[in-house]
Formats: sequence, C-alpha cells, structure tokens
Amino acid sequence: MGLAWCYGPLIGVVGAVHIAANDFEPAPVDQGNGLGQAQGQIALQKSADPRGSSRYTLLLRSAKLIADGREYLCILRDASSGGVKLRLFHPLPPSKFLALELGGGERYPVQCVWQKGDFVGLSFHGSVNVQSLIEENFAKYPRRPLRVNLHKTARMRVNHEDMHVTLVNLSQQGACIDCDAHLLLQQRLRIDIAHHVTLFAKVSWRRYPHYGLVLEQTFSLSDLAILAAQLQGL
Repeated sequence: MGLAWCYGPLIGVVGAVHIAANDFEPAPVDQGNGLGQAQGQIALQKSADPRGSSRYTLLLRSAKLIADGREYLCILRDASSGGVKLRLFHPLPPSKFLALELGGGERYPVQCVWQKGDFVGLSFHGSVNVQSLIEENFAKYPRRPLRVNLHKTARMRVNHEDMHVTLVNLSQQGACIDCDAHLLLQQRLRIDIAHHVTLFAKVSWRRYPHYGLVLEQTFSLSDLAILAAQLQGL
C-alpha cells in the first residue's frame, strides 16, 4: 500500500461530541480529519455531565491503544472520569485486554462499550482522575512524539550492503533499530519494511546494538497509524 508523505503541521478539527459518564453514547461529529499538529497541543472545553461528573472535549491529543500488547495510534477526543472517546484510523483490533496509553507512559485499562465509524467509546475499570489524565505526567518519559513499539524484522542497506535488522519502534520523525553492524553518527541508510514502505534515514545516536534514526521524510499521524496496524497484521 502506498503511503503519502506529509511535510509540516496538520490541523486538528473540533468535534461536536456528547458523552455521558457511564454510557458514552456517540453523537454526530464533524467531518474533519482529526489529525493533530503535535502531541501535547490541547484545547479543552469543560462541561458538566448530567450524572455529576465533569466532561472534557479535547480537540487534539495523540495516544496509543494497547490491544493484547500490540500498540496502535489513536486520537483522544473526549474524556470524563468514567471513560474516553477515541478516533481510530483502522478497525478496532480484536483483543482480550485493552488499555489506553498516554504520552507520559501512563496506562489505563479500558473496555469498549460502543463503536461508530472511526470512533470508539471506552470505559475505565473504575473512576479516573480526569484532570490528571488530561494534564499527563511526563516524569517517566520526556515530552516527545509517540513511538509505536513494533519489534519487526526489516532489511537495511548501508554502504551498498544489505543486512537484516530489527525495527524496535517507529515515530512520525524517527525510528530505533537493533542491528549487528557498527554504524557511524550521521551515516545515511535505507530501511525496507516488508512490502509496505521504504525509509531513508540518518543515524542520530548509538548505543550498540541499538541506533536511533532521524527520518528524511516524516509520516503524517494517519499514515503512521495505518502502517503500524498493517505491520501488526490488522
């Protein structure tokens, strides 16, 4: 499947949502793409829920949905102490265990209570401090673009030689690989990921056998989400 490259920021679009704390019934939403500019750029509108809890409408917050250990990118659009509304870029992955992971690394076990188009409603296993959820805690990880942990075999071409490497993780601007070769800082290389996409990148850091790469072309959030889902068999 061909992927379109994206240069520069993407614009988040306001969604009109109405979610009760317990039942999370979906309401009509706008037809915007819902793609974020950068993680952590948030606009909030707080309203009182008829059942007594505060509900926050988020215009933009990228997050990860964890399904039986596999990671999928999503957009958090609405949150209350009882659950959240997510926008996905692919069908909801089948799983026995679901969790929502935020940029700071916090995970919240959830279960799906409704699906409508690209949107899903998830309920928490118990009440959650919604203010803490929205503000996020970056003590565990510094504020950075979300990385999708993949651990997939790929082929690297460097200095006219091909070798197999492990693609540890992938983000919109970079990647981490595990390989036996001793690479130089700023060394240019090519990564072929199955039949899905070819990446051109430079080495930005090294802790053998792990190397951090900066991509020469960046992914849009939607393209990265779709690629990650394809690589995990969805």
